[in-house]
Amino acid sequence: MALIQNFPDELLDLHHHWHQPSEHPGSGPGRVHPLGTPGAGLEFLQFHRDFMVSFHKWYDTQPFADQVAVAPWHKVPDELKVAGAGWTTGFANDEIRLNSNSPAFVNADELGAFIERGIHNQFIHGAAAFIYNEPIVGTFHSPLSTYFYQIHGLVDWWWQQWETIHLPNVISRDFIQAILKTLGGVTVDGGGIVITPGGPKPVDPWGPSFSTLTRDRVSAIEIDLQRIQQGR
Repeated sequence: MALIQNFPDELLDLHHHWHQPSEHPGSGPGRVHPLGTPGAGLEFLQFHRDFMVSFHKWYDTQPFADQVAVAPWHKVPDELKVAGAGWTTGFANDEIRLNSNSPAFVNADELGAFIERGIHNQFIHGAAAFIYNEPIVGTFHSPLSTYFYQIHGLVDWWWQQWETIHLPNVISRDFIQAILKTLGGVTVDGGGIVITPGGPKPVDPWGPSFSTLTRDRVSAIEIDLQRIQQGR
């Protein structure tokens, strides 16, 4: 793999500022929930998912774009699973839990905290930097490397698997894509969905089958709808 040429400073600063809010003032809001506090796990997952969307909006238009180089991993690569890179039985068990959701993660916040405080912070970035001889992957400037997107593609893939397992509590992006394909264009507002095949038409956003959803679950659906609208 390689460092990415002409990488936008604003994206690099955004990532650094989020992890270290004192850095690059004005480069986004910075982290809201400090590591180890309620909400931090979900914020970790959401920030990096959104960051990768912003990255691809730029990267995919570049003449040198190589989608294979930034494709997400779906497992920790075997070459990283060596003692010299820091791999332990504990990390092996963590990966098993992430793949099986057993014991189950209660919510995405717990999942994100488990990933960030464990295999993410304590292993995978440092291991990739060491094994692939790409030192920058072990720093807050890691988005400059194609390995960053493989690592965080894996993190997001674990989240997607959790989302799928927890249907209907969380509506997955694939499910929403199917809905949108059927309904046509939509917009999202505070009240829900407006179908616009030939003009705006307010409708019951959730319908009787979603009548038992809590506000938190409704918010999760709205967030996913917004992602789909933005091409994520």
